[in-house]
Amino acid sequence: MIKRNFVFVVLLISSIVLSTTSCKKGEEDPFLSLKSRNSRLKGEWVLKSGEIVYTNPSGSNTTTYDGANKTVSGLVPYTEAYTESMTFEKDGIFSGITIEDGETITYEGTWAWLNKNKENETKNKEILTLCFTKYVEDGDTETYTGVEVDYTLQLQKLSSKEMIIKYNTTYTSGSYTSSEVGTKTYEKK
Repeated sequence: MIKRNFVFVVLLISSIVLSTTSCKKGEEDPFLSLKSRNSRLKGEWVLKSGEIVYTNPSGSNTTTYDGANKTVSGLVPYTEAYTESMTFEKDGIFSGITIEDGETITYEGTWAWLNKNKENETKNKEILTLCFTKYVEDGDTETYTGVEVDYTLQLQKLSSKEMIIKYNTTYTSGSYTSSEVGTKTYEKK
C-alpha cells in the first residue's frame, strides 16, 4: 500500500512539473512558474535598463538606458532624460507612456501572442504583437481602426517581476541594410 501511494505521489509531482514548465517560452523565463504567461504579463512595466546597437551603412550607434536617461554614443553622442512604461491588461488591451527630453508620447491599443514560427525559430507566446489604436505626440493625436500589427516584441524573459525584450532585427532594401541588436529590461511596478 505504501509503495503504491509513493508511486502515485511521484507521478502526480512529475505531471505538475511537466505541465508548469510548459509556461517557459523565453530563453530566460523561470524554470517553474505557477502563473500563466498572460498573468505574468499583466500589470505596469517600467524600463529599468537596456542597450541597443543600431548599425547602418553610415556607422553604428549604441543607445543605453538606465531608467532615467538615454545615452547615445557613436557619430553624434548625447544624453537626455528618458523614461518609459507600458501597462498590459489581461483582456488584450495595452497602453504606454514615454517621456523623452521633456516631450511626452502616449499610446494605447491591443496585444496578442503570436503562434510558434519554425522559420524564425520562435515558440508559442514568445512574440507579442501590438496593434495601436491611439498615438499622441506633441499634442497631435492619431487614431487607428482595423487590425494591423504595428510592432512586435520578442520576450527573452517574462517572470512575475522582470521582463526582457530582445532586439535582433535586420532591415534590407536594395543595397541598404540596417540592424538593431540588444535588450531592454523592464521591472514590474
